Amino acid sequence: MQKSFALSCISLLITLLCIFCLGGCQSDFSADSTDSTTTQTIENSTERTTEPLMDETTTTLPQAEELTTPPVAEESTTEPITEETSTETEEKPVVPEKPLELKQNTYHFCKNRENFKRFGRMVELTDGLTCDFTASGVEFWGRMQGNVTVSLSCDRDTYFTVFIDGVRVEERFYATPTTKELCIASFEDGEEHTIRFLKQTEAQWSLCVLESVSITGFLFPAPENREFLIEFIGDSITCGYGNLGNPSTPVAGIASMQDGTQAFAFLTAEALNAEANMVSCSGIGIAKGWTAINELEFYQRTSHYRDPEMVFDDNSRVPNLIVINLGTNDQDRGCEEQAFKAKMKELILFLRDFYGPDVPIVWMYNMMTYGCFTWARPVLAELGGEDAGLYAVQFTPNKQGAGNHPELAAHYAASEQLVQFIKDKQFLEKSDEFESIFDFVVDEE
Repeated sequence: MQKSFALSCISLLITLLCIFCLGGCQSDFSADSTDSTTTQTIENSTERTTEPLMDETTTTLPQAEELTTPPVAEESTTEPITEETSTETEEKPVVPEKPLELKQNTYHFCKNRENFKRFGRMVELTDGLTCDFTASGVEFWGRMQGNVTVSLSCDRDTYFTVFIDGVRVEERFYATPTTKELCIASFEDGEEHTIRFLKQTEAQWSLCVLESVSITGFLFPAPENREFLIEFIGDSITCGYGNLGNPSTPVAGIASMQDGTQAFAFLTAEALNAEANMVSCSGIGIAKGWTAINELEFYQRTSHYRDPEMVFDDNSRVPNLIVINLGTNDQDRGCEEQAFKAKMKELILFLRDFYGPDVPIVWMYNMMTYGCFTWARPVLAELGGEDAGLYAVQFTPNKQGAGNHPELAAHYAASEQLVQFIKDKQFLEKSDEFESIFDFVVDEE
């Protein structure tokens, strides 16, 4: 009996313990569920309230703030900056450029004609470019370093003048029949320079051919022509005969006593910033001189002493002014009046026909003697005088150079006078305002 009661008590105790344990577990489970539910509810609530807040902020921004807000959309569509682009904005130390390497080059005066400006009557030959007349030659410019050497040939003693960057070099450059090359300049800097190479000696005493120029560097296209061109037609005075000598000089008629680039004609053109074209020859006359031909015959040939059969017919560039200094040799040789007048008239009419009626012509006289001007004056008047663009100007005679010719100082003085005369008459400003006389003379005949 006691044993049975004890078993009942133990069974009741186990039952109570089980009930107590089950109740604690249920409480824990309910707490966990409540926490999870609460957390989820808060998160969902946050998500729901965040989106409306952003929309509300975007739509309520003032317009001024929209303008000042960085354009994020535009930035996102641009291409990314590459390393090459980014380096452009970086500051780098300045590195000096490597100097341009100048190489040896040879330019031929004919084959590379586009690099040279020509002065005077020049003809292309198989071996080069003729350079016969007083002050004929070439001009070129480019980057040059070291020596500048001209290859050439001359049949007799010849002198040349060189201008570098517009400045005359004092040295006279001398060539003989055995001379093959002339070093005419030398530069250390390798910079741009302009060189003008001109013949001092007249055609009657020397015929030359310019072949090529060798430089360390390169040449540019030929310099542009100057605006004005003056053509000078004359005798030994225009050539500069004896201008480097004096009355005691034993021999006047040699190349060493003559510099055509210091004669009045060339000096006048330089002073007026014009180009000069010389068609002059010592001893020549209008009708009678010390040469076998007269001036008109000499003029009508390209280079009489090189080829007396080659006719000159190039009037592609019309001079702005023609200056004639003739008559001295006609006077010395005892020319007859009617012959002089006829040949003078023939020369002027030829020039009018060749270049047109509008080019003014200036007749110079008295640099050595009166030069038959008493016969020349009525011819100018007959052909229309100043109304027809025909002028005359008198100079002071001078025979203090070699061979009773004008000395150097006289050429500079004559140039100064002629320059002033040209300026006063404004020849280089109105070369198209003269009355035509050529048609009048043709109709008369």
